Amino acid sequence: METIKNALRMYIDANVLGKSSLALVGSLNTFASVGNKKLTYENLQEWIMCGAYRKGTKYSSQRKTFAHSFLRFTNAQGISNIEIPSNKVRKQKELSHREQAALKHSPISELLGNYIAYKRSANAMSDSTHQCLRFFNEYCTNNFEEDSTSYQEMVDGWCRKRKTERPSSFNKRIAPIRSFLQFANRYIVGSIIIPSYLPYEKKKYVPHPFTLEELHKLFDYADTISWNKRSSEFAYNVRKMVMPVFLRLLYSTGMRTCETRLLSCDDVDLEYGVINIKHSKGIHEHRIVMHETMWTLMKQYDVGIRELFSEREAFFPNEFGTYMSRTWESYHFRQAWKDISDKPARVYDLRSNYAVANINCWEDVGPEWFDKLLYLSRSMGHSTIASTTYYYNLVPVFAKQLERISGNSLDELLPDLTDYYNEEQ
Repeated sequence: METIKNALRMYIDANVLGKSSLALVGSLNTFASVGNKKLTYENLQEWIMCGAYRKGTKYSSQRKTFAHSFLRFTNAQGISNIEIPSNKVRKQKELSHREQAALKHSPISELLGNYIAYKRSANAMSDSTHQCLRFFNEYCTNNFEEDSTSYQEMVDGWCRKRKTERPSSFNKRIAPIRSFLQFANRYIVGSIIIPSYLPYEKKKYVPHPFTLEELHKLFDYADTISWNKRSSEFAYNVRKMVMPVFLRLLYSTGMRTCETRLLSCDDVDLEYGVINIKHSKGIHEHRIVMHETMWTLMKQYDVGIRELFSEREAFFPNEFGTYMSRTWESYHFRQAWKDISDKPARVYDLRSNYAVANINCWEDVGPEWFDKLLYLSRSMGHSTIASTTYYYNLVPVFAKQLERISGNSLDELLPDLTDYYNEEQ
């Protein structure tokens, strides 16, 4: 049986360690020197508990995390064959889930509740839309009697432009109300006048064209992500496993960020390399087949993450074993991008990169060009081919082929997609 000290030497040689890990290595080495202790879980547990007695439970938790990482290495190298107890998943603080709480009583709360249930059944209720509808209901609660029927007054009061509000922000705020009113007018005697959008000059977003060097730097950041001391070491261990695979899946499949973030374990068929995308834009579901290299990486990741979460619902979990927040991937992308380039870019642009990279391969394709366009459209979850032809603006090769094949009908294929890249919202 190998000694702890000898195993530690091999561990140090094979890993790049930070200051906190080096301190733990030194502590374990000092502990193991007394009696030249063998590599057993009982000896490691004794070292872990020494930390609990002297430094408190927080330091013991750090020792336990390190000890398990150390054992995973020695088991993988054939140095040991020690069963590692599964980590208990930290319980997330009980949050007041507003989306699950009942609506406050108001003149429209019952009808609004029916509308929310209707949209949820169609998988067409986003968090931001739900929040806006709740705010509207609270406005009605605070300003009108429960038996009031002044529906038009309620709508006009809420849909009045605020002094500090831009036309685009105003339109975004009233959009959920407009959809609700189309539903409500079927049941309310005397139709409510639906408020109009305010005109404004729309800015057309151009996705960033990633260079190979930028992509390499982006993935290097994900592979070597540093520990933010404001989070626990366990949260860091989860993040450094999730981030590299998450970004590579976006890059290799063109999936929307929300589709990737909301993947459950049941959605990912690792036996056949197929992903079932259920949480998509609107009610559309579709499937994609992973490239062999991505499929292999996903299987390796799943084995590793199961050591942290023996049972989980989210395929890409946070430290609590639940789904990542809506801002998670954008935050980490911005942290990486500020050291890569001063040009504007979003994590969502990896989806555009996927489309452009595919189209760029079609220069010498013959009549089967339209078949490839259809396959690309379906793999990206577009409801129509017209949405996919947007990318002709980004690919010179595609533009020339499209004009040659379609002739004067080119303009008919291309819709006005100024807000196309606001899909996540």
